[in-house]
Amino acid sequence: MTYAPRTTGLALGLSLLLGTGCKSLTNPWDDPSPAHDTRERYERIMEAQRQDQPDDAAPKKTAGSKLQEGDAQRDTGDRTSAVWSYIEALRLDPDSNEPALRIGYLHLRDDPDRSVAIFEELAAEEPESHRPLLGLGLAHLARSHTAEAITALEAGRVLAPDSAAVLATLGVAYQHAGRNDEAMPLLQEAIEIAPGDGRILNNLGVSQLLSGNPQAAEKTFRSGLLVNPNDRVTLNNLGLALGKQYRYSEAKRAFENANDKKSASNNLGWVYYLNGDYDRALRWYEHALLQPGDGQVTILENIEATNQALAQAAVAGPAAPAPMDSENDPGRSIHHPPIE
Repeated sequence: MTYAPRTTGLALGLSLLLGTGCKSLTNPWDDPSPAHDTRERYERIMEAQRQDQPDDAAPKKTAGSKLQEGDAQRDTGDRTSAVWSYIEALRLDPDSNEPALRIGYLHLRDDPDRSVAIFEELAAEEPESHRPLLGLGLAHLARSHTAEAITALEAGRVLAPDSAAVLATLGVAYQHAGRNDEAMPLLQEAIEIAPGDGRILNNLGVSQLLSGNPQAAEKTFRSGLLVNPNDRVTLNNLGLALGKQYRYSEAKRAFENANDKKSASNNLGWVYYLNGDYDRALRWYEHALLQPGDGQVTILENIEATNQALAQAAVAGPAAPAPMDSENDPGRSIHHPPIE
């Protein structure tokens, strides 16, 4: 069986653009909370808060304030509370689509099928709005349904040709479809509209990498890191761009800034693999195996893929030696004890 080497935490997998906004549907959010946080628990909490606060001291709740509260909860990772805040906003303003659109975004990672249902109904309710189509495109991408994503996003682009989010997300979809020549102009246009958006800069850098221009990609990733210095996706992609230039010491530092030692070693092994230096790739994979943490199966699969590549290279005959950054020779920079 042939495995494609995989990274641990490396995101040549692009950073999707998430938006906000939208309205009421036919209850797509029935029982939206995990089992550990039920509607009854939520209602008890709300009732306790009401009893603890005198009527004249209670702030007046509005749909807008509940949306803001939900956004804050979402940004801190408390997705369950965010859902309930959005539901409360919907109760306060049943004619608004904003709570429903936000709920659709919340489900993108864990339940993209539900997101699709929400965004499809919103798109039917608001056929002149690009916002549900953007969400629908993201939901299809999360399901790896690239053709459907492109259809939704191209329709969104017709409605909002100057939307940086639509342009950039359509560019990502084209990348997924292997249409990078079409993706790059869209991403360049998007960054002209939103020059400070680190996510768009990351995706543009990926497009440049896919086009075989790691020097331009490096510059773009560094621009993105000026906006979000600790963004792991961009740091990992910077490491890849540096590695494709055979600047392994710098690539290693970028990977270590983004990951634990195990993931950083695995990612560096992957860069050596991409550059055809299979012996050093194996050394870094073996080093990764010895580090604490998860990911053993991925690393073992990478080792198997690299051994297969070595066998194929042996049949094909000797190749030119791969360029090497002597400062980062893994034979000297780390010790590789045998795997027990």
